[in-house]
Amino acid sequence: MSSQRYQINSPTMATFLQEAHRATVRIPAGSVVIVDSEMVNENQPIEVTWAGKLVVMFAQDIRARGMKVE
Repeated sequence: MSSQRYQINSPTMATFLQEAHRATVRIPAGSVVIVDSEMVNENQPIEVTWAGKLVVMFAQDIRARGMKVE
């Protein structure tokens, strides 16, 4: 499985676990997220790496607000 990188073009919400609770974070425009699965083509939450942290984003948000980069 190969990683895919997406540059986020507009601020997008993500969630992560913090002290056993879900917390939200806004991924700023210009950020790059790394997707380690092919599930970006589906309509479900997927785990991505952003700024060295594992977060969960909706695949459709990545497709709508991101651009695949090499």
